[in-house]
Parts: sequence; C-alpha cells; structure tokens
Amino acid sequence: MARNSEGEFEMVLGNKQLLSLLFLVVVLFAVFFSLGYMVGKSVSPAQTLAAQPPAAETPASRTPLPEPVKEPPMRRQAEPPALTEPAPAPSEPVAVRTPVPETNEPAKPAAAPAPPLREMHLQIAAVRVRADAEALAASLRQKGYTVTLNSDGGDAWHRVLVGPFFSEKSAQETKLLLERDGYKSILKKP
Repeated sequence: MARNSEGEFEMVLGNKQLLSLLFLVVVLFAVFFSLGYMVGKSVSPAQTLAAQPPAAETPASRTPLPEPVKEPPMRRQAEPPALTEPAPAPSEPVAVRTPVPETNEPAKPAAAPAPPLREMHLQIAAVRVRADAEALAASLRQKGYTVTLNSDGGDAWHRVLVGPFFSEKSAQETKLLLERDGYKSILKKP
C-alpha cells in the first residue's frame, strides 16, 4: 500500500474487488432478511394484537364519509349481562304436565321452524387461542362495534366477526369505519 506524505494510506479497488464487496453486501442482506422472516413467522399476529394497547381515538383522526350514510352501520351494542353462578340443580328432575283438551279433530302438524337468517359478517381475525379472540372482541366492543365469536367451523379457529349486516352497503360502510380504526376485515357472505 502506498503511503502519502501525510502518513495516510491510499487504497485502490479494481472491478473484481468492487464486485466482491457488492456480492458480500447482497449475501448479508439476504441472511438478515431470512432471519427476520423466520422470527416474524414464529410470532403469531394475535399475540402482537393482544400486547398492543388500544389506540386513542381523537376527533381529528376520523374523517367524514364521502357521502351521507342512509343506513346506520352496526355499532353500539348493549353490554352482555354479567355471568352469575348457575343455580344448583334439583336433586330429582321435576316433570311438568299440561292438560290436553280432548277433541275429535285430527291433530294439526306442528309448523316447521323458520330457517335461520343467513347474514353477512365482517371477519376481523381467526385465531387459535380463545383468549386472544376474546381480547380482540373486547377492544372492538369498547369502540362500539357489534362483535360475535364463532368457533363452529369444525376446526380449532376462533373467528372474530362484526355484524350481522343485512345489506352489502352497510357492511362496506362499517368496513370503512373499521379501517379508520386500524382493523382490516373481509366480508363473509352466506
């Protein structure tokens, strides 16, 4: 290496050295990216959502909808009643009989129950840990959304749903409100 009159070293890099340095930097970036990907994949999103405090809502953070809302979105649900301890079961079952009047008319067939309504919902999350789903549902209820938990899929997933909605328009309006509050959702149609 050449030394100049002030005692400093001069280094001259050729094309081979520059390309080698560039290749080394690319390899280092690839290693750090893959490590970050593996760490991020091992942490479930439900853990990070439950660990975050709810964002404070300011009036300035909400922007008005572009057009007036004709049907109010599904918000403000009454709090569910507090759970109490169940009454002790009686020692022997009690049968209640109701008298049936005797008539000569043939018995009418019982009316079939009405099929359940199949409404649309907005799915916020599907998590494996029920406590995480309940924590997310509680934070959504604090913001005034109508939230239900659905674990009936036959799998081990607990789905956090907002709704029900009877029109797609009201579901889309609520989806916009959810996005403004920081929640992504998908529309689940029957």
